[in-house]
Amino acid sequence: MAQGAAEGGVARGRYGPADCCLYAAALILAFTVVVAGLALWGLHRALRPVPPDLAAVADSPSVRAADGAAARAMAQQLAQLRTATPWADPLGTSVVDVCHAEGRSAFTFSFQFQQSGSGAVGCTRATALYLAFDGDLPLRLRQLDAAVAALPWRPPPTPDGRPGGLAALLADRREAPDGASDPSAPASPESPAPAGAPPSAPAPAEPVALDLDCYPVRPALTTPAPGASPGASPSPTASAAGAVPPALRAGTLHVSVASRPLVPQGGPWDRAPWTGQDGARHRPFGNGGSERAHYYAWHPLSAQSLAATGYRTHHYLVAFVLSEGYALDH
Repeated sequence: MAQGAAEGGVARGRYGPADCCLYAAALILAFTVVVAGLALWGLHRALRPVPPDLAAVADSPSVRAADGAAARAMAQQLAQLRTATPWADPLGTSVVDVCHAEGRSAFTFSFQFQQSGSGAVGCTRATALYLAFDGDLPLRLRQLDAAVAALPWRPPPTPDGRPGGLAALLADRREAPDGASDPSAPASPESPAPAGAPPSAPAPAEPVALDLDCYPVRPALTTPAPGASPGASPSPTASAAGAVPPALRAGTLHVSVASRPLVPQGGPWDRAPWTGQDGARHRPFGNGGSERAHYYAWHPLSAQSLAATGYRTHHYLVAFVLSEGYALDH
């Protein structure tokens, strides 16, 4: 009887309640491991996403055309500034043109949720013209203002509504009450005149640091002429200096004037650590991990070294910095 029971059925106790609990626990554990693995893989892809194909974007006809248009417009405007300042000596021109992309993470370091997905591509071209000059500073600043005014760029007005510019900045700081000095130019002992400087260019009583951001002039819209069709659209008109070229309508012009021992604010990559004291040039973007970079041009200059050269024979330096972003979120 016992043998028949053993052959015809399952022996009692072999698959008891304890065995069922063990099997259920094993299934739950396996399911938990699979879910945890998928979650960790998803988190890994979110924190280290696959970068976009930057080479394909940088070599596309539309991006190359935008880069070429920006390069030509900047070269033309810097040439006009150089022509308008024959009393200044050129020190150098830097240019950096780079497309950069980085995979977007689903989380920031503060664990704030962001929209995930492929990285956005941004291209930026920045070029800086450095000049050294002497002479009466208020007169030179008015001449620099006139050179900028001949281009389609305008400085913001002063806080009291007067026309802005470098000359206005200097006048406002010299007229500050109680002899208040420029916060961007800390007080320092008077600097001796550089060797070889013309005697007609006296050294300033205190360091000069003037920085001006100019905005692009866009075509103004005029109302349709009397008698025009009812559906006629406003037509654009240009100012005396014209309108900023379409290739630079998202750009900026920064003008910086300084006297020794200060250094004008030059191009975004014309300072350490991008230009080291040993002459090495360290590129800000690379090709590693989730980051990609494509350089059309990489020619930064050390603003510190240019200042040391310019102050040997001149009292003042000026930097014109043009920058333009294009192919954003291409």
